[in-house]
Amino acid sequence: MGAATSLSDVSIAELQKLLESGAINSRDLVELYASRIAEVNDELHAVIETDVPGALLVAETLDRERAHGQLRGPLHGIPLLVKDNYATSNMSSHLRTGAGSVCLAAGSHPAEDATVVAKLRAAGAIILGKTNQAEFSGARGRHVPQGWSARGGQTYGAYVKGQTACGSSSGSGVAAGLGLAAAALGTETAGSITCPASFGNVVGIKPTVGLTSRFGIVQITARQDTAGPLARSVGDAAVVLEGMAGRDVGMGRDNYTDAQPWDRPPRYTQALNTSALRGKRIGVLWHEQGIGFGMDWWANKRQIRRLFDAALDDLRRAGAELVDLLACLRSESRERAAEYSLEVLADIAEEEKPLLPAGGAEAWTAYMNRSKATGSFIRKPRRDQKLDGLVMYMDLAIALASAPGLPIVTVPMGGLGKDAQVVYSDDEDGALPRLVVGAPGMPQGLSFVGEEWSEMELIGFAYAYEQVSQRRGTLRPWVKLGSDLGDRIGEFGEL
Repeated sequence: MGAATSLSDVSIAELQKLLESGAINSRDLVELYASRIAEVNDELHAVIETDVPGALLVAETLDRERAHGQLRGPLHGIPLLVKDNYATSNMSSHLRTGAGSVCLAAGSHPAEDATVVAKLRAAGAIILGKTNQAEFSGARGRHVPQGWSARGGQTYGAYVKGQTACGSSSGSGVAAGLGLAAAALGTETAGSITCPASFGNVVGIKPTVGLTSRFGIVQITARQDTAGPLARSVGDAAVVLEGMAGRDVGMGRDNYTDAQPWDRPPRYTQALNTSALRGKRIGVLWHEQGIGFGMDWWANKRQIRRLFDAALDDLRRAGAELVDLLACLRSESRERAAEYSLEVLADIAEEEKPLLPAGGAEAWTAYMNRSKATGSFIRKPRRDQKLDGLVMYMDLAIALASAPGLPIVTVPMGGLGKDAQVVYSDDEDGALPRLVVGAPGMPQGLSFVGEEWSEMELIGFAYAYEQVSQRRGTLRPWVKLGSDLGDRIGEFGEL
């Protein structure tokens, strides 16, 4: 008999085995997760609020259903946390919806759940509470620090004291990494799932815009916003995405989902194959400048590159054939590098044009131009080089995939080494507190990017890489949690 697996590491599938065996029930899980939140939240501010009484009532109902053999699916009885910009109906919980704003939350009385929340509840998930976020998903003002909201305070990462959790799904990344719930939901416009996943040592799936409904979510822009999961493993993220994905065009909810090329989305858990990378051609993109999003983590570029190169070795071990796209562009005569150059990536990184009115024709033209320019770095090499997917550091993935609405799957690739500089966020704009954006032990993420609707392939690639690399387990948070599975079930054998 081995020691009980920790909630910091246990998978959703393993939790289901415990629930099925009767070693634990869903009510126990709600109480354990609530205790863990209370143990760290004064320090990290990852969770804005919980509805423990309501979650316990739901858990008891689901436990009774399980006892009668009535299982709704792989999320039956599994507690989740959702970002504060997801609507939760007053009829289904006492949770408010504020997108980080006290003012919005005070007057928020949603008549119904956000579509993806309703889908997850129907699949048996228990909504335990709301995670902290950058207020209005970072669209409030230029002096607001990453991960701060009036409703939740300053979110901190869990691996270095004073660490940024990135934004805007900051609390979801921290909560998923520490096992404050089985998984958490985030949203992304440009980096708000991908970056918290990277700095939180978790997996984040930023779906194609239109794969998951945004109805009932406080958005920045319908053109780029998308809803997706953050979880401790690719498998867990796939389970949650499977419960979220699908069309939602009734009553004018989210007509972007009507662009899905199928009546029902794929079963993403079927992509979890350790051989998924074998024989696949994967394009590699690396940009020497880095794209800081207002944070100078690129000061540790050498250390990041070391992790990236180790990740490439892991991809090769998993059977992938790697194609260096920038080397190819420079050396392949048909690419006409001397004539056409390669400066668009640098332009994307350095662009500081003033904001345009959102509703004007000029703004639409600028958006379309940027979408075509960035999307071409994904689509054209993939087709010309007959690639199955692309891999890159997370900041470049954000820059290239955001405007065209393309999917990203980000997976832990380890932490910065002992020689990393301790770097703080730039305080020239007056944003306080200054957050640690680089330091020894800071987690970093590897991003897989593809064309629209390629989540099935990307999840398979990410899973195969994860199983070979096993990087997440090389890092441990600095905060300590006391409440765990062993408190309820003592010791049990291998799951």
